[in-house]
Amino acid sequence: MDPDTFAEILGLVESDGNPNAKLGDGGRAFGRWQVHPDWVFEWALRLKVTPKLNELWDDFMRRLIKAFYNFPFHLKLQPIEVAMTFHIGHITHVGQPNWDDDYATRFKFYAAQQH
Repeated sequence: MDPDTFAEILGLVESDGNPNAKLGDGGRAFGRWQVHPDWVFEWALRLKVTPKLNELWDDFMRRLIKAFYNFPFHLKLQPIEVAMTFHIGHITHVGQPNWDDDYATRFKFYAAQQH
C-alpha cells in the first residue's frame, strides 16, 4: 500500500473522509484523521514535518500521516498494523488485548474499496 492510499483509507476510517469532522474523543481529536494535539506534536517533531506558510490543516495532516506511514516500522508491520498503531498509540498486533476489531474491520472494508 502506498502512503497516499494509506492516508485516504485512514481518513475514511476515522471520519468518513470529512475534513471538517466534529470534535471526537471528548474534545481531544478533530479533523479528517481525528488527531490529538499530542500526537501531532510528537510525530511532527519526530518526523521533522512542519507546516508550510498558509498550508491548510488537512494538507499538513495528510503530509504528516504519509510520513508516519513511511516511518521505519512500516518495514515490519502490515498497513492495518500501522493504522492500529495510529489508533491505539503504540504498536499492537492481531490477538493482543488492545487490538480493536471494529477499527480493523473498517480499515479492511475501506482498503477493499480502493481496488
